Amino acid sequence: MSDLLHVLLINFGLFKVTTKRIKKWIKNKKVVLLNYAFNSQDFRVRKNILSLLNSSQNIDSSFFIKKGLKDPVYPVVEETVILIKRIGQYSDFKNEIEKTLKFWAEKEAKFKESWQKESHFSKKILIDKSQMIRLKKLKRDLAKPKGSMSIG
Repeated sequence: MSDLLHVLLINFGLFKVTTKRIKKWIKNKKVVLLNYAFNSQDFRVRKNILSLLNSSQNIDSSFFIKKGLKDPVYPVVEETVILIKRIGQYSDFKNEIEKTLKFWAEKEAKFKESWQKESHFSKKILIDKSQMIRLKKLKRDLAKPKGSMSIG
């Protein structure tokens, strides 16, 4: 099957990118298909390609490394750094790695800070409101007569 046909089938969702296919594409040096799959919205596909490139010497991985370091999903970036270390090119990409890891550390710190501020504030309000609603409902239920029950 031609590369173009593969791309079309992937694009229309008729062809799923699997680990087995990625291994086959790496073995057969199908760089066009790997490039297309690497542009997938599913980060697991990108991460899988990078992890399989770790064990492959068939394909020049510098394109995938450069793209992987700029990925918007941290696990893909992490897998890219692992790939760089495994193929022994850490010194070649040292500046990019440090810049990327610094960016992710700052992003994580900002997220934690905003989460702590927002979650502490909103939890307090939600707990208070939910307790008041529950209390009002309980008072209403206790005030209603509960049908006729004969005792004894």
